[in-house]
Amino acid sequence: MDKVSVIGCGAAGMVSAWRLSQKYDVTVYEKSARLGWYTIKGGTSQYIKLLSAILPKAPLTDCGATCDTRTDKGVVVEDSMGGTTLYDQVVFACHADSALALLTNPSSAEKKCPGAFHFVENRSVCHRDPTLMPERKKPGQAGVAIMRPIKLPAVSNWPSTTI
Repeated sequence: MDKVSVIGCGAAGMVSAWRLSQKYDVTVYEKSARLGWYTIKGGTSQYIKLLSAILPKAPLTDCGATCDTRTDKGVVVEDSMGGTTLYDQVVFACHADSALALLTNPSSAEKKCPGAFHFVENRSVCHRDPTLMPERKKPGQAGVAIMRPIKLPAVSNWPSTTI
C-alpha cells in the first residue's frame, strides 16, 4: 500500500486525508497543537473532530513537517520532533507560500507554481442588516450584494450557529 503524507489539518487537509485513507496509508501532520481552526462555536471544529475520528491513524498534532529529500523511491518528510519517514506522495493542504516554505530544496518549477499565488486583502464585517442578507433564512445560504459606496462585491450568509 502506498504511503501518503498530508501536511495541514484544516478542512481541506482532513477531507483529503479521509478520502486518501480509503486506498492509501495516510499520515497527517499539523504544526499547531489542535486540529483545524476556530470560526464559530460548534462549527468547523466539530467537523474536523468527526473526520479525524474516522481516520485509521490519528493526525500528528503539534508536529510540523518539511519535505527534506526527494528520491526515486519517494519523498522524505522530516517532522519537528526529528523523525523522518519516506512517503510515496505528499499533499500540501496549506497556503501556497507555506507549501513552498516546507520544501527544503524546491525546484524552479515548484518555486514558479506556488509563487504565482498572491494574497488579496479582504475585510470581514459582521452585520445584521436584512437588506444585505439572502432572502431565504437557511444556515449557510449565501447571497451576493454590492457594497456601497465602495462598490465591491460581498458575500453575506446566515450563520448556522451563534458566535
